[in-house]
Amino acid sequence: MQKMVWLGCLALIGGMMTLTSTSVIANEPVPSISDIMVELNNSKKGIHPKFGKLLKGKSEIKWETLTDDAKLYADLAAALGKNKPEKGDEASWKKLCSEYAADAKALSEAVAKKDLEGLKKAHAKLSKSCGPCHDAHQP
Repeated sequence: MQKMVWLGCLALIGGMMTLTSTSVIANEPVPSISDIMVELNNSKKGIHPKFGKLLKGKSEIKWETLTDDAKLYADLAAALGKNKPEKGDEASWKKLCSEYAADAKALSEAVAKKDLEGLKKAHAKLSKSCGPCHDAHQP
């Protein structure tokens, strides 16, 4: 009987820890613009250049290895617009971030569908989005 009480207490504590950790994750602060750009575009480790190298390569794409990066790309792109631009018009920022997030979502969906043409199209659109946004909003 005493053993069952202890097991019940441990289960209750474990459940409370799970709820606490879930709410902490849900309440994480929005990553900064700089953190998002580094994670996505760093020339050595960024997700965007990684996809670019894959698309230029001759080897077969291993779709299952791209899923996590594609989802992270879409999540970070969606978070970008929650930041305030250091320079430029707020309406322009919202528009450009919305387009960027939609293109990143399209990239993620193309990976999920194993759609090479969709992946190429989304990657190309994302590649062209840097200049207009940086011109308008990068200090």
